[in-house]
Amino acid sequence: PAHIGKTFTFRVTGAAGGSLWGTEMYTLDSLLAAAAVHMGVLKIGQIGNVKVTILGPSIGFVGSTQNGLMSSNYANYPGAYRIHMRER
Repeated sequence: PAHIGKTFTFRVTGAAGGSLWGTEMYTLDSLLAAAAVHMGVLKIGQIGNVKVTILGPSIGFVGSTQNGLMSSNYANYPGAYRIHMRER
């Protein structure tokens, strides 16, 4: 609960593997490296800074296929994060 609403920046290498639930808003246990590729912030193997905001419990994560990666649906999860799109 202490981190809800806070924004953090992480140095990440884009990846294609790992668990990934949601679109735009991902469960806290979704791999950030894959979520960044899914959102189009990074390409696979690209290193960059990814800015995320921590969110509280959420109901209903919707999976999708974007940028060559497929994420899954998930019902309720006690925490989530949202990736901010990089400014070009």
